[in-house]
Amino acid sequence: MSAENSKLEQEFESEINKKNSHQKEVGQIINAINNIALISNNLDVQKGKKEKNVTFLNEKSDKLFEELTKRLDEAADQIGDLIAVQEEMDKHALKMEKSKQELAKTTGGAN
Repeated sequence: MSAENSKLEQEFESEINKKNSHQKEVGQIINAINNIALISNNLDVQKGKKEKNVTFLNEKSDKLFEELTKRLDEAADQIGDLIAVQEEMDKHALKMEKSKQELAKTTGGAN
């Protein structure tokens, strides 16, 4: 029986070694899966940050565009006002010139 016990011990030890080897392989697979999960999570986080940055930049550019449009409208209004003032000045200048000519006619060109 001793030889049979010895053979059974060797087979048992061989099975234990196989199980240990498989356990190490399973551990490596689990580590690989964990690493993939971490990488995936990091990519999701980075994607989220990029999306937030893009959203932030879009909001900022929208606000800047609105501000620019408002300022351009104000500038257009001011330019319109300046043109109106210039037209009034031109009208007054013409009236003054006509008045000068009429005055010269009535006074006989003494000016």
